[in-house]
Amino acid sequence: MFRVSPKLESLFQTPIPRELWHYTSVSAFAKILSSGKFWATEARFTSDPTEYVFLRKVVTEFLNSQEPRLARVGLDVNVLLELLKIHYEKGVLSPGFADVFIASFSKAEDLRSQWIAYGGEAYRGVSIAFDLGHVRPASDLDTSVTLAPCVYEKEKQEELILEPLNRFIEPIEDLQKEHERNYAIKKTWPIVQSIWPDAGEPPYTLTPATEIRDLLVQGAKNMSRDLFALASQFKNPKFEEEHEWRLVLPRSKKKDSPLMPIKTRKDCWNGAQVEIPYIELELQAADADRLPIVKVIVGPRCDAAPVEAILKSRGYDVPITPSQIPVR
Repeated sequence: MFRVSPKLESLFQTPIPRELWHYTSVSAFAKILSSGKFWATEARFTSDPTEYVFLRKVVTEFLNSQEPRLARVGLDVNVLLELLKIHYEKGVLSPGFADVFIASFSKAEDLRSQWIAYGGEAYRGVSIAFDLGHVRPASDLDTSVTLAPCVYEKEKQEELILEPLNRFIEPIEDLQKEHERNYAIKKTWPIVQSIWPDAGEPPYTLTPATEIRDLLVQGAKNMSRDLFALASQFKNPKFEEEHEWRLVLPRSKKKDSPLMPIKTRKDCWNGAQVEIPYIELELQAADADRLPIVKVIVGPRCDAAPVEAILKSRGYDVPITPSQIPVR
């Protein structure tokens, strides 16, 4: 993927489970198999109203906790909060910069809350296990496409947030150390010359103004790049039981991709009927002609016979098991 800090790279290279599950209705399941395609919805239109902006809340709280460190290098926390605001309103985290499409999966194969939310009416849906080991792009490719787990724990979120903050602050801290060293030399050099008259000029280390500017600009870019990568992975801790994994596909507003056009569907979102953007994904491996489905679980009140018929009609021979979730 495109270059991020090592700790973030570790998140995005988390080993992919052999089975990642997707909960859906039987009718949607039939459409997935008939088309061989999977929908990825634009991040700002998912079922979670805090989607993609939850990161802003975490970063804001964390920046306020870092006020003493920022003050030591002459940075006002409000300046960084304003920079974050600009990122969300006009920069890399704004709707005008990129569409970010998300295909959601779960590490949990048989979860009551997922059946209720996504399994169709009255637990009559299916949970599909996919083997997505081939989907993640190679780490040496310059791409922003990722397949990684969501991060729910506050401590882990703050640990990751520290990385982009460091990429901005550490160059400033280095310049501050240089300034302090030069100041110390200036104060002590007359003493050195009184002891050693041939000591010469003070050995200042002076960074040119253009280089300082470039360091600060690059630090800001590095920070924004890391925040962009994290925005799709941070979720409210209340959703932790979902154990969600995400295939994230950002698309720049400045570039068209005719091979993967953006489509819309009319659906209810945030209490209103709206046109929801999505793209269609082909999850098959390069040498396969079917989706990488390895298992199916039928919901607590779902009849397995229609599900088996759908699978057989499309040439799939995979195990079908009933949910173990008890319902009244």
